[in-house]
Amino acid sequence: MNLRQLEAFRATMRRGSITGAARLLHISQPSVSRLITDLEESLGFKLFTRTGHGLVSTVEARRFQQTVESMFVGLDKLRDTAEAIRTTRDETVTLGVIPIFAFAALPEAIAAVHAERLDLHFDISVQNTPAIVDAVLLQQVDLGVICPTQHYEGIHTLFSIRVPYLCLLPLAHPLAGSTKPLDLARLADEEFVMLYPGYMEQEFEDEALTRRLRKNARIVARSDLAIAGIARSTGLPTLVDPYSARLAVALGGVVALPVRQQIHYPIAIISRGTETMSLAANLFAQALIAQFDAVA
Repeated sequence: MNLRQLEAFRATMRRGSITGAARLLHISQPSVSRLITDLEESLGFKLFTRTGHGLVSTVEARRFQQTVESMFVGLDKLRDTAEAIRTTRDETVTLGVIPIFAFAALPEAIAAVHAERLDLHFDISVQNTPAIVDAVLLQQVDLGVICPTQHYEGIHTLFSIRVPYLCLLPLAHPLAGSTKPLDLARLADEEFVMLYPGYMEQEFEDEALTRRLRKNARIVARSDLAIAGIARSTGLPTLVDPYSARLAVALGGVVALPVRQQIHYPIAIISRGTETMSLAANLFAQALIAQFDAVA
């Protein structure tokens, strides 16, 4: 017994003939007859008899029809639910992002999705990475955009990428016009604005150069966005992620140069798991991924 056989039986009961059932199901009369015969064999009793007046349902068929109709009511509900999920409007995507992405990547991704889904709502909170991880774990947000520095239990990573750090230099700096990747050793004896101790040591393999840079770092901050602003205001060189660099350069007074040393800024889009994500959250995650891929 399968669903197609039950559909043929139901249609025949409703139309009172094989011909009517075939029209209703948009299949041939022999196909309907075969489905009914196969169903009768699996059930072990006759469903219809032929008389001079046409097809007549048996008592067993009428009893069986009650349960079949109940089953199809449930199937119709399933289809309605699926359709509602697929076409739901006025959905809200909740997001947790670290500060830099409130200014970069996120606005562009929202603009791209908003152009397609004017009905979609966004609820955005700007927090640090640990707070966003907690919010995802507690299912307070659908998606998180973070700078991961460790493995987080219970978190699913939808996307991750490592983008190279850039060096911010004031326009008046002798190296500002460099056309080649900058060797940070050339800045090691200058006053430097530095990312908080700990992170660079994980990413930067040249320990001796790191110590030299730290020695001259009288200003240390825990945010790339803050470092970029401080470097721009003080005229001191620094290393920042490309998104913070873009904002600083747009404000004027500094240039952003690639560096010869390998040091990267990690980015991840996280969720509680793909099985719990709505179609809207999935759609927006893809828009964010496209923005990050464009910079990498």
